[in-house]
Amino acid sequence: VRVVKAFHELYVLASGLLEACKAILCVSLLCLVMLYVCSVGLVRTVGRLPENVPHAAFLHERFGDVGTSMISLFLLLISNDLPKYVEEQGLIWQYPFLTFFLIAFLVIGSLGLTAVLTGVITESMFEKNQSRIAEQRFEQDEQLRRIELESIEIFGALLQDDIGGGGVAREDVLSKGIPEVAKLFDKHLVAYSPHQLNQLV
Repeated sequence: VRVVKAFHELYVLASGLLEACKAILCVSLLCLVMLYVCSVGLVRTVGRLPENVPHAAFLHERFGDVGTSMISLFLLLISNDLPKYVEEQGLIWQYPFLTFFLIAFLVIGSLGLTAVLTGVITESMFEKNQSRIAEQRFEQDEQLRRIELESIEIFGALLQDDIGGGGVAREDVLSKGIPEVAKLFDKHLVAYSPHQLNQLV
């Protein structure tokens, strides 16, 4: 616990990195499912055209099977491979549905997934922060309760030393109580100064 408190900022960074990795994994699985579904649709529509159809070889090269189609869509997503389709003369005009699909896929895939990833990471970090705040509040309450109980024990020990019943002198508190309170604060990592400690008397 002391190590965590001493390196609190490092703990927050490590926790945030872990949450980001979880979010990236979820978005990657979503992207994989999207690539697979889109690839199946492309293979069935333009990937297996007859050889006498214009641009059939070009489309078969990229969308001939599901695996090749997923790779082609992935390259389109990460490297903006769209100019190759434009350079294939007449392709974008002869297959307007394919052109619309590729543009929509590029926009949704690049901007949409980025927005989803950012939103998931932000939401997970917010939930983690809220739970961490609640945990810290609980730990602080428990620490205060323990300090209060141990302080009562220290004061009770001073009263037991008051054999004559005349009350505990300030000098006794300064000589016996203050060192015990200082040990108590050190035990629970409570920051204090000697002046603040004397004001407690």
